[in-house]
Amino acid sequence: MSKIKNIMNKKPITASEKDDVKKLCKILSKSKLSGIPVTSKNGMLKGFVSERDVINNVGKADFLAMITADIMNKTVKTVSPEDSITSASKIFSELNIRILPVVKAGKVVGTITRKEVINRLLKNMH
Repeated sequence: MSKIKNIMNKKPITASEKDDVKKLCKILSKSKLSGIPVTSKNGMLKGFVSERDVINNVGKADFLAMITADIMNKTVKTVSPEDSITSASKIFSELNIRILPVVKAGKVVGTITRKEVINRLLKNMH
């Protein structure tokens, strides 16, 4: 089976850990993704933030004063560009997530979604 680097999005949409929630919501909405990696200025992975993370914090009194770092997950499952698509499939299945950051030496170099894995499988069936 193919490697992740062959199907990953090589221009990942990310958020800064310092983005305010308004900017974060705009990024998530425009991207049409359920979540995105959070990076430092130099592209190093700092966390991951999902639509669910935003929704879980909406009711808090200080929600509009929050920044991405306040609501992101700091423990993030990642894959390497050299990992197999099968390994990503297992992670998607086990964790019931939709998107994974692709990381090399701590830096986000891409993302891979369940949909990209399914599209590759369909392509290989024809």
